[in-house]
Amino acid sequence: MWPAETLCPDGPLAACKLAELVATNGPLADLVAEIPTYPIRRQNIEVAAPEKATLIDRVASLVTERYDASSITTLDGVRIETETGWMLIRASGTQPLVRLTAEARTDDDVERLLAEAENLVATARSEE
Repeated sequence: MWPAETLCPDGPLAACKLAELVATNGPLADLVAEIPTYPIRRQNIEVAAPEKATLIDRVASLVTERYDASSITTLDGVRIETETGWMLIRASGTQPLVRLTAEARTDDDVERLLAEAENLVATARSEE
């Protein structure tokens, strides 16, 4: 979406914007190659369907005790921003699972964040 032109999705406008970008800045493959990528890890934890929402609420409570409030977002699950990356703990909308996602600048950092997310879920489960 380009709010200066329209407030709704517009496929033809997106195609024009992409063509303009390539005409101005060169081949798309070259532009994409310049974008840094970071390691990302995902994991699912099985939970009973009724437990999902309560578990995420308990995770949110734990997170507010351990992290600065400005680094936490609870729009869709619990997302925590850190200096080295982020982690998201959310209930699946379609399966009896809690989904964990972590992204960081290094493999060590992403593994540490995923382990922290696992720990938060385990701690929240033990408080049942």
